[in-house]
Amino acid sequence: MKVKSNKIKDIRDHYYDELKKTHQENEARRMLEIILEDLLQITKNKMLLNPDLRLSESEMLKVHFACKDLMNHKPVQYVVGKTNFYGLDLLVNSNVLIPRPETEELVEWILSETNSEKKILLLDIGTGSGAIALALKKQNHGLEVWGCDISPEALEVADLNADTHNLEIILKNADILDKNHWNEFPEFDIIVSNPPYVTEKDKNQMQPNVLDFEPSRALFVTDENPLIFYLTILEFSETHLKPEGKIFFEINENFGNEMISLLEQFNYAEVTLKTDLNDRNRMICGSKNVKV
Repeated sequence: MKVKSNKIKDIRDHYYDELKKTHQENEARRMLEIILEDLLQITKNKMLLNPDLRLSESEMLKVHFACKDLMNHKPVQYVVGKTNFYGLDLLVNSNVLIPRPETEELVEWILSETNSEKKILLLDIGTGSGAIALALKKQNHGLEVWGCDISPEALEVADLNADTHNLEIILKNADILDKNHWNEFPEFDIIVSNPPYVTEKDKNQMQPNVLDFEPSRALFVTDENPLIFYLTILEFSETHLKPEGKIFFEINENFGNEMISLLEQFNYAEVTLKTDLNDRNRMICGSKNVKV
């Protein structure tokens, strides 16, 4: 390691220069702050107040190997093993997607449409780390929240996150595309899903930190059938969403009009397409019509 000394200032400057070789300056600075704070509990203020603070050899090795992972494009959230989502510190690893800020907007929308005065059953399909399910439960303890996922490893992460925050949710290992699993679920008042929606042809627009590290099964769909999960979940909702219940999806911004048409084909009313903070079509909601 070509570091001048074991002083925190020299270590920070050295690895900042190294990270700038593979990342933009602001990103490199922020990732290094996260590494030092999460792995060594050295905050930015502590560094500024104690520039001569010295690290032990083991601490220096932690920083070295963490920065080496970052230079190989491993997401910083996987390096430190956690991320923050809607005010919750969540454990994450390569078995689950890293929840995005846009998904927090979906959570905010669901909460604004939820009556907290009555018991509500809610299902999060493709729950992964449990981010959506746990954020909703944290904000509205009156919800009975279910989460399902095809991956047992992902559900282990969700279960750990639920235990960490002392939040009670029901987790089920189920492939929503397999109708044999459908009878394992009751009727729900709300169904939400952020399913795989990135098409294969969009892969060339994605960064290595996503392509090489995040679980592809949770990201990609075929170019030939890009709406397969939405179609299947809407079929599932015909028997598992209560009359006048609501369905929420995070979507591929390129399929906004197609998603409106799909919900209308399934006789959903009040279909609303919303943009995120970057003005991209990323969320849609509909209310299940009562059949006469």
